[in-house]
Amino acid sequence: MIARLRTRAGESVGAATDCLLDWLPDPAAATVDCGNSYFQGPQLSAVGENLLRLGGAVYCADRVIRRDATQDAWRREIELQLGVDDRDRWESVAEPLTEALEFLSGDGWTLAFRGSAGRIPQISDMAHELTGYDAVCLFSGGLDSMCGAIRLLEEEKRVALVGHFENGLAPRRQKRLARRIREAYGEDRAGLFQLRLGPAAQSSHQALPLPPGPQRESSFRARSMLFISAGMAFANALGPDVPLHVPENGFIGINVPLRPTRAGSLSTRTTHPWFIGRLGEALTGLGIANEIRNPFSLSTKGEVLAASADGLVAELLPVSLSCAHPESLYRFGFSPQHCGYCFPCLIRQASIHSAAIEDDTEYAFDVLNSPDFLDVGKGRAADLLAVLSALRRPVGRFDVLRNGPVSSGEVQGFDEVYRRGRDELRSWITARGSDQVRGEINE
Repeated sequence: MIARLRTRAGESVGAATDCLLDWLPDPAAATVDCGNSYFQGPQLSAVGENLLRLGGAVYCADRVIRRDATQDAWRREIELQLGVDDRDRWESVAEPLTEALEFLSGDGWTLAFRGSAGRIPQISDMAHELTGYDAVCLFSGGLDSMCGAIRLLEEEKRVALVGHFENGLAPRRQKRLARRIREAYGEDRAGLFQLRLGPAAQSSHQALPLPPGPQRESSFRARSMLFISAGMAFANALGPDVPLHVPENGFIGINVPLRPTRAGSLSTRTTHPWFIGRLGEALTGLGIANEIRNPFSLSTKGEVLAASADGLVAELLPVSLSCAHPESLYRFGFSPQHCGYCFPCLIRQASIHSAAIEDDTEYAFDVLNSPDFLDVGKGRAADLLAVLSALRRPVGRFDVLRNGPVSSGEVQGFDEVYRRGRDELRSWITARGSDQVRGEINE
C-alpha cells in the first residue's frame, strides 16, 4: 500500500497512490483533519514541522489502511511518501526511523522522502512567540500523564502540556484536568496545547476520497509516533534544552504479553525502551537535541500514584481517563465512561487499590464480581481472562524480553517493576474479587 502526504493541492497525486493524505488548508478537500490550540504554540522549526508531518502521516495511514486484508490479517506493507526540507538528512536517518515504526506497529514500513512543497500554512499562520516553559509533558488525560504534570509542577517547573485527540471524551477530560491543575499551581505555570489530528471523514471533494469510517483500521498501534512527534516538535521550538516528558509507568512500558498469542506488536509498545531508543537515535541524527524523559519507567502505576501529591491526585481521579474505548459503551446502553474490563481499566483499578486511594471512578462493569467475565464466550472477558492466565504462571527469567529487546543494564530494573506490577494486580483481585475469580489465580 502506498500512502502519500501532500501539503499543497498542486502536488502530484502519484500514479500508484492507494491512500492520499492531503494536509491542506481547505477542510473540504483535506484528508488529514487537524486543528486546535497546539498550533497557537511556538513557531515550529523546519525539522520540527517535518517531524510533525511524519507523525501525522504515520498515524493517519495506520488508522485508514486495514489489516484484515493482509495474508496474516495483521502485518501490512506500507510505503509512506512525504516531502521534507532537508531530504539528505532525513534519508540518513531512514533506517532507525523505519526500525522504530516497524517495531511499534508490526508492519513493514518504507519511507520515501522528496523535496518539500513548502510549510503547512496552518502551522505558520497561527503560531506566535512563546517562551518561559521549562519542560513539555505529553498529556493524554490519563493517570500517568496527570501525575507526570503534577510532579513537574511540584519541582517548580513551568510546563507546556501537549495533548492529542481525534474526538470523544479525551479533549474535555484534558481541559478539565489542566484547568484544575492551573488552579492549584498558578495560571501561568501550566499551558494546555491540544492537537486534534486524524484522518478526515470521507468527502467527494477529496482528490482521492478516504474509505468511510466503518472500513478503517481500529488497532491504533502507531499513535505514540504522532504523540511523541508532536511533543518533540513543540519542545524543539521552545529551545534545545527543553526536555520532552513522556510519563508512562514501567509495567505498561515494558508490557510483557499476557499470553503467547499476544506476543510482538499484538501487545502495544508505546514507550518500550527499544522503540524510544531507536527513535531517539533518529532525532539525534536530525539535529534535534531535546531529551526524551520518562520519569516513571521503573515505577508501577500504583507507585506513581502513591508518590504523587495526595489530595489533588485523589480529587482528580474520577476526571482522568484511562479506558481504551469509552465511546464503545454506547452499545451497552451506557454513556461514555470507563468500561472497567479493558486492560488499561484493570491496571487502573489495581493501581488505585495499591496506592490506598478511594476510587470514585464510575465503571460500567464490575469485572471481579460478575460471573459473565469468566465466560470465554463473552468478548468483554478477554482481558480479564488473559490477566488471570498470566498470574497463574510463574515469572520467567526472560519475560521482560518477550515484547522486544532490552539492554543488559536495564533488564533487572524492568524485571523488578514487572514483578511488582503483577503483585498489584494479584493484591487487587485477592482483596476485591469473588471467590470464583480468586480461585482462578490460586489453582
